[in-house]
Amino acid sequence: MLLGRTQRRKEKYLRTLQLARYFHLDETDLAFISNRRGDKLSWCRKTCVFRYSNCPTGGW
Repeated sequence: MLLGRTQRRKEKYLRTLQLARYFHLDETDLAFISNRRGDKLSWCRKTCVFRYSNCPTGGW
């Protein structure tokens, strides 16, 4: 019983780390977004979605 609960917590933690890797915007991302016209939130979302789906974003 305890092993199952511990395993679920570990899996949840690893999923959280994976999502943080894809959805964290660093200084380079923020500089790119700040130079875009229009809705900044939309650009943030697009950047994260492209990264999550393994689309290359360098050189837009």
